[in-house]
Amino acid sequence: TGLTCVSRTVTGSTVSVSASSTASGTGSIANSVGGTSCGSVSISLANPVLQSCSLSAASLSVTKGGSNTLTVSCTDNVGGSFTCPTITASVGAGLSGVTKSVSGTTVTVSATSSASGTGLISASAGSVSCGSSSISLAAPVFQSCTSAPASLTVTKGGSSSFTVSCLNNLGNQISCSSVTSSVGTGLTGVT
Repeated sequence: TGLTCVSRTVTGSTVSVSASSTASGTGSIANSVGGTSCGSVSISLANPVLQSCSLSAASLSVTKGGSNTLTVSCTDNVGGSFTCPTITASVGAGLSGVTKSVSGTTVTVSATSSASGTGLISASAGSVSCGSSSISLAAPVFQSCTSAPASLTVTKGGSSSFTVSCLNNLGNQISCSSVTSSVGTGLTGVT
């Protein structure tokens, strides 16, 4: 009595006691064999505690001039999901121009456009180590291009022009390396 959401299972001479996440109260479990009392065992309930934590990826690619993120997950001592305590992170000495910031369980890794080196980012949840992820730095790459204006009027016998603009994967404008164009069907005398 005095315990709620607590159950027991008897297998041979072993009594297993289980408590749900909403278990409460204090009390004891009485035991007997063939009507003879074997005494009782006092039961106390404890909240789960942080057992381990991990990073969402073993490696992380960060574009120079940009950023990427990792997520920390925490597990309690009964194997359930656990609310992580304060997360701290550190960038290894082999990386230059790479910084980190932490918001909740998200670790953001940022690299300057001149970042260099190789190394690790490590994280901890409270006093528990979550391990590390290797950081690889990548140069920005071509992502998309647009033509402007979208329509153009060319006077017969004359010429006009439009501009092709290119963006990299960070959304920054870059020079377009090799623009090619073709005249669509339906136009004659246009080059």
